[in-house]
Amino acid sequence: MSTPGNPAIEALIHSAREMARAGRSADAEALWRRVLEQAPGHPEAVLALGMASITRGDPARAIEILQSSAGRNPMQELYIALAQKQLGNRDAEVAAVTRALDLDPYFFPALLHKGMLLERRGKHRSAAKVFRDVLKIMPQRDRLNDAFKAAVQHARGRIPIVAGT
Repeated sequence: MSTPGNPAIEALIHSAREMARAGRSADAEALWRRVLEQAPGHPEAVLALGMASITRGDPARAIEILQSSAGRNPMQELYIALAQKQLGNRDAEVAAVTRALDLDPYFFPALLHKGMLLERRGKHRSAAKVFRDVLKIMPQRDRLNDAFKAAVQHARGRIPIVAGT
């Protein structure tokens, strides 16, 4: 999100992104918190701080942060799903993935998550169908981070379940 007309916030955002790219997560988080102080609900800051809380193992805080933004986007809903999974709230996890896919039916990270949810529920054939569809729409694998590459590899291994359908 751009904050035109506010160079101070733009500078904080730029610095937070640079700190994150440099692997200085604590410094990036501090800057993102400052962004939220000056621009409450800023979508990029909300996502960054929500994921940081998930990574730290504080899913309740992640949900609180992620729900502080008035706007909704598929990534925000997916992060809420990840936090709900950490809390063991399967129904809330499913609801968040559903909201993500309602916002963007082709959002491949949410589709991957949906396939894994179906697997955990023992619905292997349905999961394999979702995985097959996701593999058709996903971006080039060289553009994916390691976590997504592993999820895609997992999905690829499940496709044979529906090979004849």
